[in-house]
Amino acid sequence: MVRTDELTRLIDESGLKKEYICNWCGITRHALRNKILGKSEFKASEMEILKNVLRLDNDQFARIFFANERE
Repeated sequence: MVRTDELTRLIDESGLKKEYICNWCGITRHALRNKILGKSEFKASEMEILKNVLRLDNDQFARIFFANERE
């Protein structure tokens, strides 16, 4: 399960527009919203792009995208 609250906070703090992030991921804003809301899942490639675009370190990445697996 994705920690959407932390992901949303990092996106907001990054100063990047969601449109820019969506373009990098190759998805629409609607698709990003659905993924953040848990209505659909992030693909591995999208998670990797978010890691790079948001400049997440490995711990942040694991905490956000693999929260249940670490607990």
